[in-house]
Amino acid sequence: MSRVHGGRLFEEREKQGSLFLDFSASINPWGPPSVLRKNWSKMWQWVSTYPPLDIELFQNWIAQIYGFSGETILPCNGATQGIYLLGRILEGKRVTIIEPCFTEYSLAFRLGGKEIEHFFYLGDEETEESLKLLFTTHPDILIMGNPTNPLGNPYPEGFLKAVWEYVLEKGIFLVVDEVFQEFMNEETSFSGKIADYRRLFVVRSLTKYFSIPGLRGGFLLTHPSNVYSLKEHIEPWSVNAVLASALKILSESDLSAFRETTIKNLKKEKEYLEEHWKAFSDVVLLYPSRVNFYMFRVLDSKADLYSFFYQRGMLIRSLSDFWGLDRNFYRISLRTHSENRRFLGALEEFVDDLRNSW
Repeated sequence: MSRVHGGRLFEEREKQGSLFLDFSASINPWGPPSVLRKNWSKMWQWVSTYPPLDIELFQNWIAQIYGFSGETILPCNGATQGIYLLGRILEGKRVTIIEPCFTEYSLAFRLGGKEIEHFFYLGDEETEESLKLLFTTHPDILIMGNPTNPLGNPYPEGFLKAVWEYVLEKGIFLVVDEVFQEFMNEETSFSGKIADYRRLFVVRSLTKYFSIPGLRGGFLLTHPSNVYSLKEHIEPWSVNAVLASALKILSESDLSAFRETTIKNLKKEKEYLEEHWKAFSDVVLLYPSRVNFYMFRVLDSKADLYSFFYQRGMLIRSLSDFWGLDRNFYRISLRTHSENRRFLGALEEFVDDLRNSW
């Protein structure tokens, strides 16, 4: 099976012999934190060592980094391992995924023997009608992004509140993908609800915000009783020793400057991109986003934007594999200012060529 994901730099380097400017993977361009760069030799020394089997070490480190209770944390080999674990373990047959959503959820729960129902919702104004249709799917398990990938915008407050009340009333499982919540300062996180509802599972990533996808780190947040049972179903040594060392270093460090820099630069680059995008809005529709990436749609169905950027040494993410979207939808991540300027310059060239062909 061939998966479609962003961040395929290894494959492209082997194929083309050169590195691309990667807008396809939504990674913090202002990371990793400098403390990891400075202590790389300390991290490297653990390459020849087995990682800890005791998850309490990981729980303590992650708890110190985020402020969550350690007993609510199940460390995983990236958020993806947590997703596939839930796909295997959660009881019930009917799964409703609020789409568009990270594509691995559908595959993970289908491999777990579940029946998948897709519900498409972009957070438009028809919230009440959308809720009525959503609830008629009668799921045993409901999956949603917060904010959703690839849209990047949290659902309306009323929608989130109604979903939560429905889940409590029906007693169903709720899986919430929050791998980009750090970029929103945890504003809409469900993490504060896990002590009150044992059927809530929050999926988190260590790799997006801290810009360490190569080290594969993530975790599930859930009720301590769930952590106790789930850890028996996860493979030993799932989290590698280099990441273990990185987590220890991060847990002992003052990360306030890194967080402030990330939020400050994110705000600045979002304002820059959104302001310049206005000149292209008649050709390329940009969707609102609160985080470090944007979804957009090319309004001319014949245009091949992916190939256009590829030929100019830039990778963007086609969203044609997402349920409910087609080949006219794309996602880009924010990068440094000079890189964003280069992207906008290429986009202007694309739009000019398209307008001239009309």
